[in-house]
Amino acid sequence: MKTKIVYVLVSDEKDLYLEQAWLSVYSLRLHNPTAYVVVLMDDNTERSLVGKRNKFCELVTEIKVVDVPIEYTPVQRSRYIKTKARQHVVGDFLFIDTDTVVTDTLDELDNMEMEIGVVPEFHIDLNHFPGVSGLHAIAQQLGWSYNENDKYNYNSGAVYVKDTPTAHQFYQMWHECWLKSVTVLHRHHDQPPLAMANHLLNHPIVPLNGVWNCQILERGIFYLPDAKLVHYFATSRLKSKDDYIYVLENSDIFREVKELGAISKRTHQLLADAKRVCNSRTQIVAGAEADLLYTHVYRVIKNLYRRYPGMFRLLNNTLKYLGNIKSNLK
Repeated sequence: MKTKIVYVLVSDEKDLYLEQAWLSVYSLRLHNPTAYVVVLMDDNTERSLVGKRNKFCELVTEIKVVDVPIEYTPVQRSRYIKTKARQHVVGDFLFIDTDTVVTDTLDELDNMEMEIGVVPEFHIDLNHFPGVSGLHAIAQQLGWSYNENDKYNYNSGAVYVKDTPTAHQFYQMWHECWLKSVTVLHRHHDQPPLAMANHLLNHPIVPLNGVWNCQILERGIFYLPDAKLVHYFATSRLKSKDDYIYVLENSDIFREVKELGAISKRTHQLLADAKRVCNSRTQIVAGAEADLLYTHVYRVIKNLYRRYPGMFRLLNNTLKYLGNIKSNLK
């Protein structure tokens, strides 16, 4: 495979981002042992690669340190490097976020014809996107507006780019839009600037098939059987152990990697069979039930269930009692 695989890593001994990347690169090597892997990082991260952390480097072909403004926070450093990746890598590449698992060979990348390819966020178009009003609000704050040509909100967890003038121009615009977002809105997120850059440059992004970024928590089930890459979202690490859908969301696995400085046999097996490692308590919902998940009512009830179980039980029992009365009156 000629196409390079690119990661961005900003991490220290206190977090779990290196361990997260470790799992992703290890899974990549299981299916693509000869892949050329580039990891872009800041100088602080490079200095932290000592002891057990240094073993991660054995999986990587090239580590490249990128200069980042010293005043940036770690998350800002990560997005700064991410939106400048095209400038620092020679050749075509697939950028991959660290909260991913590679589940198949990626050889088909060498046959890609588009110059820039990204999978739509949540695997849906803007007409069906939950919270689309929020996207419009952020766009207006950044000084632009969506129109009928903006078909998708793209997920930047996997970005395919060729080494062409168009791709370089796009990344330059993406980075400039990100800098504006940081300066004007004090937001570190890179996806609104991605949408802005795509809009301003007359939509050079071509939608990639969902198998290249199977967002397991958001309609990814349709793409899971043929997935090349499973994206489980780093924010899921904030969940309790019983709430994850995808087993590899469980932060205990990352802590095990940190302690061992290696991938255990058990974790190796999970990564080798990564399309089938779902929580046994997972349930699929659709239609109206799925729509409820995006309502404020659902969020209130969920928070009540988690944070105030006593109040939740009281409410649930009261509703159950009223339901029984209603049934008896029929």
